[in-house]
Amino acid sequence: MIIQDTRKYCEYIKETEDKVNKLYDSLNSSIVSEAAKKDIESIRSKIFGELVVIDGKLDDGDLIMPSDWEKRKQQIDDLLKELEVKVNQGDRIEIEDFWTNSNFLFVADPSPLVILFGQAASGKTMALIRLTQYLWKKGYQVVPVKSFRPPYDKQYNAICESFPTMCHSQYAVARTMGCNFLLVKVIDRQGRTVCQLMDAPGQWYFDRNMPQTGLPACINRILGLPNKRIWLFFVEPHWDDCNTRQMYVERIMQMRSGMLLKDRTIFVSNKTDMDPHLFLKDGMPDKNMIFRAIKDQYPNIFTPFENNNPITRFFRKYNFQFVPFSAGSFTPTNTGQILYTMSNDVYPNLLWKAICNSV
Repeated sequence: MIIQDTRKYCEYIKETEDKVNKLYDSLNSSIVSEAAKKDIESIRSKIFGELVVIDGKLDDGDLIMPSDWEKRKQQIDDLLKELEVKVNQGDRIEIEDFWTNSNFLFVADPSPLVILFGQAASGKTMALIRLTQYLWKKGYQVVPVKSFRPPYDKQYNAICESFPTMCHSQYAVARTMGCNFLLVKVIDRQGRTVCQLMDAPGQWYFDRNMPQTGLPACINRILGLPNKRIWLFFVEPHWDDCNTRQMYVERIMQMRSGMLLKDRTIFVSNKTDMDPHLFLKDGMPDKNMIFRAIKDQYPNIFTPFENNNPITRFFRKYNFQFVPFSAGSFTPTNTGQILYTMSNDVYPNLLWKAICNSV
């Protein structure tokens, strides 16, 4: 018997995938224990396995019956509840030292520091990987800075060692196994360091559950470095809800108040390829339309960056650059991994040009 009302099942599949990914995105890999990570991965794989069967596939040679659908739906709902509990109340590693010790990040090189700033799951790590792929193609070296963390930090050392593999992988970096923090140097053909790119957990910059929490000491220490800083503020069209976006705007305003005159700002509108209405007829992103969308959806986000110079303000309204960006496309697999396809070079090219104009 063929399943009827296919649309209902497809909608349920999409809603369930969104719920699972949202829970998965909320994880902070620096505080979740390895045992909890394995449990969460196992539950997630079970859910996606059930969804594959529901999605019109053969099950032991027979098409799924409507009664079987209800049974599987209940199983998935139970798994979802289990996943939510595990994510929110799972085993946690004490991280007090991470938040209070101002000396656990070390930046010795005086070259400009490019800070990828954004909430959890904003795409910072994949943006770093996509930019690295592009820079390699252009003849640059992109090298992890092992001295960024103390030598006893085995996890950071492992990330440094595996960074080239992550950049060459056909799979996206797993959300719980990604770069907790990472500093890489960009070196040109003449052996000169152009800049350093810093990635850190989004929760350190903005936590929607605790939006008023102050910045961790390590970030405040970065603010005190003599390096020229280029801030990459990640935004995303249609991200979350109005209240969360407004809280994120307030956090950026807070960061703006601590910037120096020599600091530079780049707003990176990530995941722009998710909205087909933001593109021109030739398939290129419509920068002006994307800018207006971000300005409307994040009220007053650009206000602190208005150019108040009595002369230059007439031909440059804001003191920042705006870059539409996409790291690529992401396709879930039956195993829970996500296949990654690189975006067009136009995106990392635009971002790198903006960075070079700032350093």
